[in-house]
Amino acid sequence: MAVNLEDKPNGLAEFEANQAIQFSITVPASSAGYSAIYGVILNTNSPWGFAELTPNPVPASDFSPAGGSFGFNIGVPMTTYIMTVPYTAALTDLANADVTPTYADFVLVTLNGDGASDQLYYNSASLVAIPEPTTGALALAAIAYPLLKRHRRT
Repeated sequence: MAVNLEDKPNGLAEFEANQAIQFSITVPASSAGYSAIYGVILNTNSPWGFAELTPNPVPASDFSPAGGSFGFNIGVPMTTYIMTVPYTAALTDLANADVTPTYADFVLVTLNGDGASDQLYYNSASLVAIPEPTTGALALAAIAYPLLKRHRRT
């Protein structure tokens, strides 16, 4: 599957304004074999070029409830996952080189075999912002501080 942002209205502006691609993937029920997202690649202007965003195979695409292999165990029902893949490294490379992207394509590489269905269903692909981890930590600290302060007095 490929998502070509330059063909979408405001696609490149959204690419620059966000930090990750998110999509849902539904894997059909299987009585044998394995199915996986083997890799997610971003193809954009140099210096990034055509490069992987994920390790191979993608750890989040391990569809085996028992773990250890990327596949269904016998009798696993149809399952839907939401996958988020950051591309902040590419944005940093482009910004450091003072390059404005003129194209950006995400490519999903799949892998299956040993009797598993060769059908994977992708839905709801969108570009999303990644919240700063410190925002949540600051909110938690603001809540925890009065509680800790009160506890100390007693």
